[in-house]
Amino acid sequence: MRDDQRNEVSKQLKAGKDNLSPGVEIRKKSPSKPKGETFNLFDYNIEAPPESESKISNSQLREQMNARYIYPNTEQALDELANLVDSTVLAIDTETTGLDPITDRVRLVQLGVPGKPVLLLDMDTITSVSGPLNELLGSEKTLKLFHNAKFDIEFLKIAGIDVKGPLFDTMLAELLLTSGLAGTSAKLSDMSKKYLNVELPKEQQLSDWTGTLTQEQLEYAARDVAVLLELYTPLSIAIEESGLSRVAELEFEALPAVVALELNGIFLDTRRLEKLTAVLQSELEESVMECRELLDAGINLDSPKQLLRALSAKGIRVDNTSASTLEKLRNRHPEVAAILRYRRAAKAISTFSNKLTDHIHPVSGRIHPSYWQIGASTGRFSCSNPNLQQIPKEARFRDCFVPAPGNKFVIADYSQIELRVAAAISRDPVMIKAYKNNEDLHRETAAVLIGKKPSEITKEERQLAKAVNFGLLFAMGARGLSNYAESGYGVKMSVKEAQEFIERFFNHYTGLKYLKRRVGLSSQHEVRTLSGRRYLLSEDTGLSVKLNIPVQGTAADLLKIALGRLPRALEDTGAMIVAIVHDEIILEVPESAAEKAKRILVEVMEGAGDGLMDVPLVAEATIADSWAGKA
Repeated sequence: MRDDQRNEVSKQLKAGKDNLSPGVEIRKKSPSKPKGETFNLFDYNIEAPPESESKISNSQLREQMNARYIYPNTEQALDELANLVDSTVLAIDTETTGLDPITDRVRLVQLGVPGKPVLLLDMDTITSVSGPLNELLGSEKTLKLFHNAKFDIEFLKIAGIDVKGPLFDTMLAELLLTSGLAGTSAKLSDMSKKYLNVELPKEQQLSDWTGTLTQEQLEYAARDVAVLLELYTPLSIAIEESGLSRVAELEFEALPAVVALELNGIFLDTRRLEKLTAVLQSELEESVMECRELLDAGINLDSPKQLLRALSAKGIRVDNTSASTLEKLRNRHPEVAAILRYRRAAKAISTFSNKLTDHIHPVSGRIHPSYWQIGASTGRFSCSNPNLQQIPKEARFRDCFVPAPGNKFVIADYSQIELRVAAAISRDPVMIKAYKNNEDLHRETAAVLIGKKPSEITKEERQLAKAVNFGLLFAMGARGLSNYAESGYGVKMSVKEAQEFIERFFNHYTGLKYLKRRVGLSSQHEVRTLSGRRYLLSEDTGLSVKLNIPVQGTAADLLKIALGRLPRALEDTGAMIVAIVHDEIILEVPESAAEKAKRILVEVMEGAGDGLMDVPLVAEATIADSWAGKA
């Protein structure tokens, strides 16, 4: 928001202070402000007195809210919408007939501004409001407040109503504020208790919204918006005073891309999947036969106790049969390799081939996963229903995901993003120089470890360096590095060799060495990304987590900056964002515009670091006929 917009928000919230819950007062916010912060939304803070003075019973709240909404007919609705056009801050919520924006519909649209009753628009009974709603919700002058914004914006978009920024999502704001804390909740009802000392009844949330609406339903709908307005002040001030303004803005600006991502979905070729399923079933049967031949004809391969007993009988001593334990022994014992092949085939069938088709939407014919913007402690996305992040990297699996006829996939991901971020955070001069000169850091590391020139490094030696680079980035010890290199990269190294590599590595990359030492000795209670994303530490937080969060978190920030810019950049290409997997973005685009979309995608992703870090970003992209097309 511009400063003039923020000042106007302040005025409206001040004017609306009589609309606050009993016992809640507006106080002038203290002038303290983190250095460099510009996300000053307004100058007033809502502060509640002690709980005993301000707690509101459900009956009191219902009585209070009953007089604070308008449920108009069409003519009244148009008049009320016209009165909201000049609003600088607008709280928005919807009530829907279900959870699927494609098959269900919006029943109520609730709009709230400071100092006025909540406007409830019944989309089943009023007409001719789409135009005025598009004008209001598309205004760049109005800050739109949501809780879990993507849900409401998706339903509104399907209804023909486009919501445009600036946006403020109270759920995302709370997730930013509480990252790293155990036992926290970003539910609206829990936040209402926490910040306003107001009990927020939710009994009507799962009621039937398809028929005649009751007074209880209307009061419930109005209450959520009224509370949303009140939450805005304490949350925005907490964001500013916690130094989270920059990361909050990038999260909010990424929302339109997340909405498009979920609505677009991705196409699954069921014929390819059927063929793959048959192959996997054959592999499963073969692995079962192999295991029983090597271990015991009657063994239950899903029983850890029976596996331990069978392995012990073969002279293979292990404490457990976890994947991490068995991976270390894969290359030494054919029995262990057979068990791992069985597990891999069984998991692929149960989680991939047997379940993916259940997620194909009956209307769109595509899969529409749910993406959660702050789904991991690092700030990375998580994905569910289904989780595309768990799709194996093997080409035969990803080959099942294809664009629609006439379209192409444009797939891009960042090259060595975590190492580049680590260079920027640690200010390591060797790493920064290598990246600015467009050199291969893995070859640089291999040369140091082995004592060769970078130009003489073999493919196998570079693979070893990859294991060392990524393993030592997060403070692995010698034994951990030895195991990681073998299980993750197929590289064998003894514990002694690993220790020697560690010493050579940190003697060369002194910036990383001092960063590790500095973080290890620090008594700070938080760590931050380059954009200011915060993770609150507990007493038992380990060194690897303290080093990992800023690196992976900054990588997440960079991806979200790119997502915030992509929809506008791609407007003339017909491209759709159809998947995000870690540091990878997949577009589906008409074949005629594929080269243009590829160029734009690379430019946007590489430009995401401008103003955030001085180490150059590199995005590698390809045009493909399936997800497997990206090597």
